[in-house]
Amino acid sequence: MAELNPTTFATEYKKVNVLFERALTLLHKMPRIWEMYLQFLMQQPVVTLTRRTFDRALRALPITQHNRIWALYLSFANAASGETAVKVWRRYMQVHPEDAEDFIELLISAGAYTEAGKRYVDLLNNVRFSSKNGKGHYELWGEMVDMLVEHASEIDVEHE
Repeated sequence: MAELNPTTFATEYKKVNVLFERALTLLHKMPRIWEMYLQFLMQQPVVTLTRRTFDRALRALPITQHNRIWALYLSFANAASGETAVKVWRRYMQVHPEDAEDFIELLISAGAYTEAGKRYVDLLNNVRFSSKNGKGHYELWGEMVDMLVEHASEIDVEHE
């Protein structure tokens, strides 16, 4: 079956969205239905609706099922990029701080150098942090300094 353009066939996509919503009224604890719906929404140009539906899925499902949703949510966030990606990743970092290095990369690519610097400092001050990429504190320190030097003119400095 050929994929249909979600803009050209917006009416049909909305009909399927309504069917998913109806299914979720009774089956809101079923992670597979949420995953199918979210994957379907990710094919459509409806960023706000998709983000809100991800949030609803996280609220509806037990925490033991959240990793299934987060895998899709991060993929969506990275595709959406910009401020949407940063906001989604901030929430994700609350439950998965071990992925801080990936978040820092996202912040740098989004031009959020001040926040990236603060996140580097948080990592460096956390003696229990263990890099999933095998980086030591010295290497992380070097990355932070390189980023600060390269983007010095773009970093907001707070004066106290």
